[in-house]
Amino acid sequence: MYSRYLSITFLMLFFIAACVTDPATQGTKNSPAMPLAGEIRRPSWVNTRPVDPFYYTGIGIAQKMGAEKDYRQVAKDTALRDLASEITVNISGEFISNIVEQSGMVEQDVRSYVRSSTEASLEGYELVDTWEDSRDYWVYYRLSKDYYQNLKRQKLEKVISLAMDMFKNARTNEQQGRLSNALIFYLQALKQLKDYVSEPLLVELDGVKIFLMNEIYSSIQYILSNTELRAREEKQIGKIGQPLKKPLMVLAVYVDKDGKEIGVSNLPIEFAFMRGAGDIVERVTTNRDGLAGARVTKITSIEKIQMVKAQLDVPHLIQGDFSIILQNMIKNLPVPNTRFVLDIQGLSAYITASETHFDKKTNLLYVEPKLKNSLTGLGFSFVESASKADVSITLKAVSRKGSEWQGFHTAFVDLTISMIDMTSGDEIFKDALQNIKGVDLNYDKAGMKAFENAGEEVAAKIKSILGYK
Repeated sequence: MYSRYLSITFLMLFFIAACVTDPATQGTKNSPAMPLAGEIRRPSWVNTRPVDPFYYTGIGIAQKMGAEKDYRQVAKDTALRDLASEITVNISGEFISNIVEQSGMVEQDVRSYVRSSTEASLEGYELVDTWEDSRDYWVYYRLSKDYYQNLKRQKLEKVISLAMDMFKNARTNEQQGRLSNALIFYLQALKQLKDYVSEPLLVELDGVKIFLMNEIYSSIQYILSNTELRAREEKQIGKIGQPLKKPLMVLAVYVDKDGKEIGVSNLPIEFAFMRGAGDIVERVTTNRDGLAGARVTKITSIEKIQMVKAQLDVPHLIQGDFSIILQNMIKNLPVPNTRFVLDIQGLSAYITASETHFDKKTNLLYVEPKLKNSLTGLGFSFVESASKADVSITLKAVSRKGSEWQGFHTAFVDLTISMIDMTSGDEIFKDALQNIKGVDLNYDKAGMKAFENAGEEVAAKIKSILGYK
C-alpha cells in the first residue's frame, strides 16, 4: 500500500514540474512571460495615464539628448504643463467667450495664457515616480486637489479683499466727480485679478451679488463712454519748418446721468500726427478745468493737409504688472478722442545768387534754377523782396576746370550758402560744399553739369537741416 501511494505521489510531482516548465504555458494570461534579458519593465503609469479622484496628474517625457539636467528639466516642465491643463480643462466656456470678446484675442491664445498662468502659480506638487530607458526619460507629478483648492481659496480671499477696497475707492471718487482717480482705482482693482480672469468671482456689495471683474470692467467702460474730448480751434494754418502759432487745445468733458458736463482734470492726453509729420509734445495732462494743450514746435512734412489726433492715453494709466489679457481688454475699450486739421503752407524764400563760370561771372545762372526747382518740391515759394520772405538765401558758386581723359572732361564747383530766418534774424543754415563734380564731352558742358549737381546737393542739405520728411 505504501509503495502504491508513493508511486502516485511521484507521478503528481512529475506532472506539476512538467506544467511549470512546459514552454507551451509560458506567457499566457494566467502565467505571464518573464522579461527577456536586458528588457526594462515599464511601470503602469507610463502605459496608461493614472486617474485619481483626489489628485491632479501630470506626466512628462523628454528624449535623453544633451545634458542630464536639461532633459530632466524638460520632462518636469512638460509634466507641470500637463498638470496645469488638467486643472484648467473645465474652465467655463461662457467666461472664455466673454474674455475673447472683451480682449479681441482668439480663444486658443486665451486658454493658453490661462494654462500658463496656472502653471506659474503651482505650489505643493509632488514627484511620484520617474522611469527611463535608453531613449526617453519619464516623470510623474501629482497635486492634491484639496490642497490646491484650499490654497487657491486663501489666495483669492486676499486678492478679492484688495480688489474690493480699490473698487469701493473708485466708486467714491466717481460719485465725487474725481474721474481720473476713479479710473486709476478701477484699473488697479482690475490688476489685482490678473491671475483669475477665468473665474466668476461672485461677491456681495451692499447686499447685492455681483461678478466682480465684470462690474469693474463695466465701470471703466461707462466712464470712458461718457467722457468726450473736444478740439478747440479744429483747424489751424501753419508753415513747413516752423512751429504752429497756437497750441492744439482739447477739453475733456464728462457727461453725467443728468446730462451735466464736468471738466475732467488730471487726464493724460496723447497727441500724434495721423497724416503728415512734425515735432510735437506727445503727452500732456488736463488742468483743473479739463483743458490740455500740446505745442507743435516744427512742421516737418510737406503735405498740404495734415491731421493730428488727440486721445486719452490709456496705456499710460495701465503701467505696471498688467497681464496681456487685461492689457488687451483695456486697450480694446473705445477711447475718447478728437482731431485737428492743419492747413500747411510752404516757406517763402528770397534768393541772392552769384555764380562764376571758369573765372567769368555769368549772367545765365545754373545753380539757382536747380535749387529753386528742388525747393519748390519741398513746398517753397519765391518772392522778389527779402522783406516779404520767411527766409533769405545767399548763394555763391564758382566752377573750375579739372582733367580730361579719353575725350571726357571734368569740372568742379565750390559753393557757399547761407540761410537767414527773416522773422528772428538768426542764421539757421550755413555750409560750404567743395569739389562737386560734373563730367561731359567738353569743359563748358562739364561745368554746367557741376553747377546742376551743386544745386541738387545744396537742396538736399537744406531739406536735411530743416528736418523735412
